[in-house]
Amino acid sequence: MLRVELLRDGTTVIGFRVRGHAGWDEWGKDVVCAGVSAASHMALVGLVDVLGKGVDLEKGSGYMEVRVPAHAAALPEVKAILRAFELEIEAIRRSYPGNVEFVDSRQ
Repeated sequence: MLRVELLRDGTTVIGFRVRGHAGWDEWGKDVVCAGVSAASHMALVGLVDVLGKGVDLEKGSGYMEVRVPAHAAALPEVKAILRAFELEIEAIRRSYPGNVEFVDSRQ
């Protein structure tokens, strides 16, 4: 199962962590993994476009963590990118509830 977690500094979203594999289909054919991966990379590219080198990225096999500094998370553009990521992951989770776990510490 894919686990997607919003990272917060208090109530402010400062990034996200994605780990695991969805298990919807075999590696290379898994549309759930592809969707989450596309949403994650879109958010990363958008954040880098807005913040430049102010984005922290950790990446490995089946793992991606993206963080921005708390002060940068207050920028409207950053908020919009992270909110769009959150909405897309929630939509994927609703469509594939047995394959994606979405964790938000606020809930």
